[in-house]
Amino acid sequence: MFFRDREQLVGIIAIGALFAAIPIELLEEGPVLCPIRRFTDNPCPTCGVTRSVASLAHGNFVQAWQFNPAGFFLVLAAASQVFAQVFRSTVWAKIFTHMAFELSVFIAFIGAAFLRYFGIL
Repeated sequence: MFFRDREQLVGIIAIGALFAAIPIELLEEGPVLCPIRRFTDNPCPTCGVTRSVASLAHGNFVQAWQFNPAGFFLVLAAASQVFAQVFRSTVWAKIFTHMAFELSVFIAFIGAAFLRYFGIL
């Protein structure tokens, strides 16, 4: 589980609000923060995930997919943990907090990042 108490729940929601506050213009014209891309001029498998999550927070799904499809899996993982915290005592919370679910989302995230890196996605 990503977080276990209310403070972490508030923190994850605040991070989502922060992504929604990033101006759309900054997403396309912002500085390159990835050290691998800076030094090699080649994007790493996770390049674009931050911009993808910010685009998702703005509701721009096509642009998010173009930045990096792995952003969808990261948002899914965060949303499932928020859902599990809110509905802590239900069966759904037990499904979303189960280690197998988190592991499958993590594998999907890494898989999508590498498929994008090799030009398949």
